[in-house]
Amino acid sequence: MSQWGGPRKGAGRKKGSPNRAEPEKVISLADRRGGARAGSGPKRKYGEPTKAMRIPASMEQSVMHYIEHKGFNLPVYAMKVPMGLMKASVDFVDRTLNLNELIRHPDKTFFHPVEGDSMEPTVFAGDLAMIDAGIEAMHGDVVLASIEGNLALKRLIKLRGRTWLESDNKKYDPIILNPETDNMVCGVMLISIRPVSTNHIKPF
Repeated sequence: MSQWGGPRKGAGRKKGSPNRAEPEKVISLADRRGGARAGSGPKRKYGEPTKAMRIPASMEQSVMHYIEHKGFNLPVYAMKVPMGLMKASVDFVDRTLNLNELIRHPDKTFFHPVEGDSMEPTVFAGDLAMIDAGIEAMHGDVVLASIEGNLALKRLIKLRGRTWLESDNKKYDPIILNPETDNMVCGVMLISIRPVSTNHIKPF
């Protein structure tokens, strides 16, 4: 009430609870890229519909960098690195490599540390094997196999109607895959990651 006997225009409590907490900040691509103007904003920029989502504020810059560049595209130089004597040459970037493109089935891809020497010289103890369980194993693939309840990396061989597993280290005998036993292929190994400069990266 004002001193003149009536409520001032616009005075009084606003609609809603006075104790309601402020809503969380939503970092939205739509807010950053032009709002909802027709023909503008993220749909035109990204070529597909977008949606608002909540992310930690501390990750905003890294997430936006990832989206803008569609991952991390790293340069691949044309010149092969010599392991003998160095030679002078002029190098140039031949292409870029986005490591995310190597992961075809994110929900079925996982890593396994490697031990033993049965797959040398292809895979060594201490490597980290990337396994994709969403790929159908083919002849010649290195696979993660379950052999009577034990996991092993072996090379899959399919010849003349028979299927067996071989070690690249020839001191080990082949393993015949019998459908009647508890042997199965769990996934295909795509990449072996090997730590080299252990001063900067911990062994797997």
